[in-house]
Amino acid sequence: MTARRRNPAALGAAALTAALLLTACGSDGDDAADDVPGMGQGGDAAPSQEPENGEEPETDEEDAGDPGEPTFDFPDNFEIVIDDDTTGDPEKDELLRDHGYALMAMMESYVQQKGTENFSRYWTAPVDSDYLYDFDWYADEGWTLAGVHRVYDRVVSDISEAGASIAFCEDVAEVRTEDVETGERVPDEAEGEYHHFLEHRMRLERAEGDNWQVSVSSWDRGSEKCADSA
Repeated sequence: MTARRRNPAALGAAALTAALLLTACGSDGDDAADDVPGMGQGGDAAPSQEPENGEEPETDEEDAGDPGEPTFDFPDNFEIVIDDDTTGDPEKDELLRDHGYALMAMMESYVQQKGTENFSRYWTAPVDSDYLYDFDWYADEGWTLAGVHRVYDRVVSDISEAGASIAFCEDVAEVRTEDVETGERVPDEAEGEYHHFLEHRMRLERAEGDNWQVSVSSWDRGSEKCADSA
């Protein structure tokens, strides 16, 4: 494969994320399975039960799950942990749920080296094209991610029917970029006391399917604020 070289003038928020992942010593992941209801959760189906009197057995709707809930495919050596940060406000908590799904979809696409169906569901223009370029770049270079990526201190603001903003922190101290074939770590160049702490901002919009999608993403590296609250 021919490695793609990036045009610095064309680097968007996604390109910066790839640089973040390359230069960070590590990153903490979204453990939506632990902190966001339904995220990444799975398990064996319950055994079928034969009705004793010819009637269908009753089901508990609360345990039935959401048929539209996404599932994610991560390798055993990568984990994304997202703090719950729920507020008790149904609208904000719905946004936080989909924001968590979006972060998981982004990381899933990095480790799979392609834009996944989950990514298409939770990301939109203009930022999605930057990330899709990065996934191709990872594929061309033969790279993937390993380690643990943590997301925390998520705060919702400016929420309306049209869109909303979320500010949050990332700790990427434990994430590394690896060569897929050799398993060797891609050298990093990050420097500074707080280089693995990032203060991140995203803009989300309502999609036609009524879930939220990320449309804008930006951040500052070396956040002392995020280091203090880690």
